[in-house]
Amino acid sequence: MPRVLPGRILVTDLPEPKTLVAELDELARRAPSRLAERVAELTVPQQAELAIRLEPRQRMELLLHAPKPMRLVRSLPDFDWYVTVREIGPADALPLIRLASAEQMLHLFDLEAWRRDRFDGDRAGAWLAVLLESGEPALRRFLRHADEQLLALLLRFWLRVEPLEYEDGAEVHGHGLGDAGTPAGATTPDGQYRFSPTIPEHSAAAHRILQIFYVDQPERYQRAVWAARWELPAELEEEGLKWRRSRLEDRGFPAWDEAIDVYAAPGAPIGHSGLPFATDREGLAASRRALMPAWSHAKLVAAADRLDGNERERVLHEAVTVANRLLVADGADAGEPEHHRAALAKAAAYVGIALETRGADDPDSIARILGEEPIVELFREGWAQAVRLQRRAIEFLSGGWGVDHPDPLRAIDPPLDERLRALTGKRPQYVEVRENDLSGQPREFHNRAEVDETAVAIEMAARVGELLFGRLGWATGAVEEPHRLSTLFLTTLARFTSDGSWSTAPLPPGLVADFLRTVGSRRTAAPESPNRALEKLVRALAEGHQLDARDASVVQGFGRFALERLAAECGQLDPGVPPDPRYVSCLILE
Repeated sequence: MPRVLPGRILVTDLPEPKTLVAELDELARRAPSRLAERVAELTVPQQAELAIRLEPRQRMELLLHAPKPMRLVRSLPDFDWYVTVREIGPADALPLIRLASAEQMLHLFDLEAWRRDRFDGDRAGAWLAVLLESGEPALRRFLRHADEQLLALLLRFWLRVEPLEYEDGAEVHGHGLGDAGTPAGATTPDGQYRFSPTIPEHSAAAHRILQIFYVDQPERYQRAVWAARWELPAELEEEGLKWRRSRLEDRGFPAWDEAIDVYAAPGAPIGHSGLPFATDREGLAASRRALMPAWSHAKLVAAADRLDGNERERVLHEAVTVANRLLVADGADAGEPEHHRAALAKAAAYVGIALETRGADDPDSIARILGEEPIVELFREGWAQAVRLQRRAIEFLSGGWGVDHPDPLRAIDPPLDERLRALTGKRPQYVEVRENDLSGQPREFHNRAEVDETAVAIEMAARVGELLFGRLGWATGAVEEPHRLSTLFLTTLARFTSDGSWSTAPLPPGLVADFLRTVGSRRTAAPESPNRALEKLVRALAEGHQLDARDASVVQGFGRFALERLAAECGQLDPGVPPDPRYVSCLILE
């Protein structure tokens, strides 16, 4: 069983966050000295817990006005410190960088210096220059704790260290470089190599960094330079990546083959994700990123705040663990805070879907379930509902009327086609439809209502298509440009309204004019005419083809959708003027 560190706080020990935030903000503006006194009334873990729940700028104010700022900054979980620096910005966050521990700095480099599995020398070098700007003590701490592979990668891919070339000529005697350097580079402190940063503006910072490294750790300096010069770049990068992966795994970012288990069915085994209780420092053990204002989800935060001690630590840690697994499993870039935020939002969304399905909609009932069930199981329950939709969509498109259709997705009207297409990708997603915009970008499901709405969309496409193509035997249209379901439906409505037939043959101009005058045109048709015509067609279909109540309801719903398309394309047309097929696609015209 995990144990609670001595002095670990309960959330109920904290002052009411919103009230305290307002008080601290007022003190920061009007009485900074009083702010330090007010913060001193809290314990270090309370200060850290409160800081996480503030906006980034307010968070920095609290961290810097604490009685012992370094102690408080280092009490933050490594990732939470990193997010704070990124949200504030490197230039404004220099005081926080100056106070950080070597482990926090190294975690920043593990996330920022790599673009997925490739080392980014420019970005890593820029952060090293930031460390120097924050103060030489911070830089020295980092250089002493960084692994030699990371330092060698910086020397090779950022500073581009090369052996000096000597010449004995009248114009040049020696290597021709001094400490100040030239456009071709400058000499390293040992006088044996030339370096030329990939970003010329980094030259002065690079020269000082090399001096500090050479003076403080001459043996490590020589080993890092040798590795940068003589090891194969691919091998050097692979070795650095190995150390980075090891550190990330210790901080809750598993390897891909372990992370992918987050998408397994409920009840499947999953790797251990025990609580990371620290024993060598005072502060917070589990990451609080789920409590950060821009990252949090109100219901889950309110529920977690009703838990105490180990249960609350477990819930916060497991929420972050699921988000980390999603980040790795989805192949997202760990160096982009937005990707971390999206992974946490995804975890919270599917946990929320599972809670909705269980009927938990208030903080107390949510807290009870969170205290009983692992977060990963709740995520899997919610995710399983999206997977069921994906399977239904694939079965529909590969069976039923979709088998005999040349391109079933092109026959289905927007937004149903986009929703089906989003479901059949590698990971099932949802497409939101906004007013006056039938197209949207696929995204994660946010709640149970979106799951139910998508299930209805699949059923509507399946049942309407089966009716039109299966029972009525309508033609699909040309292979290269098949008719949409709404086009076939409205063409049949026009035929049925005019002469009572079921044909989808191209409509002659006279029939189109009669249909628009009595049903389709807002200029001449009564407002209730479209719905009356639809009801007559649905009754005739139900009687003539033995539709049950469910099928009739689906056809009625689809008919209303088709009438909206008719109104959009033909509502303002003059029935006396033949419609132009270039602008009217909702009817099959001669």
